[in-house]
This record gives sequence, structure tokens and C-alpha cells, in this order.
Amino acid sequence: MNAFRTESTMSSSNVTPTIRNPYIVGTKEWARFRDPDTNMEIVSRNKIYSSKNKNNSSRRLNYADIDKNSNLIDLILNFTYNNDWVQIDGGEHDKKWINSKYYKNKIFNSGKIIELATGETHYFPLSDTFDDQVGITMRYQISNGGLSYTVIPNSWNQVSSREIRKKEKRIKKLNEQHEANKDIAFNNDD
Repeated sequence: MNAFRTESTMSSSNVTPTIRNPYIVGTKEWARFRDPDTNMEIVSRNKIYSSKNKNNSSRRLNYADIDKNSNLIDLILNFTYNNDWVQIDGGEHDKKWINSKYYKNKIFNSGKIIELATGETHYFPLSDTFDDQVGITMRYQISNGGLSYTVIPNSWNQVSSREIRKKEKRIKKLNEQHEANKDIAFNNDD
């Protein structure tokens, strides 16, 4: 016989049956079932890790963010004005953009950005580099972490400039090969 146990504690008459907790561990219901006498608000793991709590803490803007946003909007508006964009007002294509100088029959979608200083919404022509060969529309550039973005014109895209240089180099090489092969093809009078 064990020294720590007595005969009276080992009998089945002294054991009280426990009721199994039917709720998921960590929920409010589980905590209330476990301790029904508590009157304070129960903090469960679901409440701690909830996305609602993370969204309640709003990010405070400083003057540098507001100034950066205002400068970006000035660049967007100047770029839009300098490239002769016209925004459609009303109808089926409301707030979309046309440019009769470069694209005669093409309608471009709108992107929007909100000015932090005034709360005013500004619209701009939005497209990718494949639909805009001239490079006069804009696109969103998202940071690696996805936490921030900026708006850049397609003409400032370093990747597209590199792709254009590679394509031009490839075409030049093919033309040189074609010229060299043309001499060989036409000189065969045998």
C-alpha cells in the first residue's frame, strides 16, 4: 500500500464525477463553463489573437507621411495634365480616362488616392505596361511586405526599360544575322 493514499480516498464513494467541458478550449464559453462564478470579463486566447483588436489601433500619421502623400499627389496631377489626359464624367464610363493624342479608341480605368491633408480623392489613369506601350499611364507599386504602396508612371518603370533594351539588342542581333545570311543566300549562283 502506498504511504500517501489511504483506504478512504481510494474508495469509489468519495470520487465525484466530473462533467466534460463541451466547448472548444480557449473560447469564452469554455472559460465560463470552467469558472462559472467569475464576474469579470474573460479574456480568452481567441480575443487576444483576434484581428479586430489589431485593427482598432489606428496608425497615427506624422507630418512626413502627410507631406510625402501631398508631394506624390502633386506629381500624379502634373503627370496627368502634361500627358493630355481627359477624365470621362458620367455615363457608362464614369471616372475613366481617354487620351486622344496617343490612344485614339482606348478607354483606361481609374485609380484613386486620398490626400491625407484634406481628405480629397484624386483619380488618375491606371494601366499595366502591356496595355500602355507609350508609358503615359500609372500603376500601383506595392512594397515587399505589402504594408505600403506608391503610384508610379509606367515610363519610370526600370524593369520595362530593361526589357525594352534587351528586346532592341535581340532585334539588332537578328537583323545583323539576317543581313549576313542574305549575302550568303544571294551569292550562290552555282
